[in-house]
Amino acid sequence: MAIKKLVKSLAVVLSAVLLISCSKDGIQKKSLIAGDTSEVAFNSVFNPPLELNLTWDEQNLYGNAVDSLDLNQDQLPDVFFRLAILNPDSLHLLNGEMPNPFPSLHIYGRDSLFETAIISETVYVGLGQTAQFHWVDTIQINQIIDESRNWKTANYWGEKLWSENPVSMLSNGSWFKKSQPGFLAFRLAGSMGWIKLDTQLPENPKIMAFALQSP
Repeated sequence: MAIKKLVKSLAVVLSAVLLISCSKDGIQKKSLIAGDTSEVAFNSVFNPPLELNLTWDEQNLYGNAVDSLDLNQDQLPDVFFRLAILNPDSLHLLNGEMPNPFPSLHIYGRDSLFETAIISETVYVGLGQTAQFHWVDTIQINQIIDESRNWKTANYWGEKLWSENPVSMLSNGSWFKKSQPGFLAFRLAGSMGWIKLDTQLPENPKIMAFALQSP
């Protein structure tokens, strides 16, 4: 009888541990549908969409812009967009040299709590060797954002949405001149979120909306 009671007690304890473990997994592995706002804690729609404010250098050749979003409304910027472009009317100032930097759009977080979903592109670099390049993934409306995606911390150097480059075999990234708005998937301290972007005009990306689950 004592053994049966002990076994029963152990079973109760084990069940409780499993329930706590599942609960924690549920918190860590929440999913979200791109474009959906029914189960989010923070959501903003920008009308008109937000545009990055460019600053030009003295030669009016290089344009740069940095802007940010406060995703969890704690009065601190969580994510930054960094845009670099060239003025097509001033390209003669390059005198045949490569631009530095090349036109591109990056995203990066304030700290390591911000991650973005990425995709990889394998490129042949000669002598039988290949290299992998990472791009911020483009998510379509109603696609699932969850732990199964390839997540990467977007540090200060950032992850590229698109970039022009001198290597012909490398693409410009799936966000380059994207004909329809798409969704960028991110995680902030483990909570899933999305940012809706319009990058049809590379020199004028527009931030349309964002949503973030509760912590």
